[in-house]
Amino acid sequence: MPNTHQYRDAASRYRTLSEHALREAAAPAAGALGFVGEGPAREALAGSLERRRVWLVAAGETLRRLATTCDDRAEVCARYASALARYRELSPHERLAVPAPLPPAPWVDA
Repeated sequence: MPNTHQYRDAASRYRTLSEHALREAAAPAAGALGFVGEGPAREALAGSLERRRVWLVAAGETLRRLATTCDDRAEVCARYASALARYRELSPHERLAVPAPLPPAPWVDA
């Protein structure tokens, strides 16, 4: 299972990919139309460029949401690791009175 650092690294990578996809989607691609004359080929290319733009926006937004999910999971893992460290600092006698913290989600390593 990924840990706090791995989730944070993944969030950073996904955020970078998201920014790149959204930047590509915003870049004017109409210059490619200058190489094609009027007619069906131009219309097909324009449609293809628009589909590319829509796909890049969708991919960028999906990657942004995935980065947010990874950030959230990193925080949950960090809180659990902190709770586990506090528990391990207790004396053996104190541990008898306090239950060990349980992983808060199935994707958190115990």
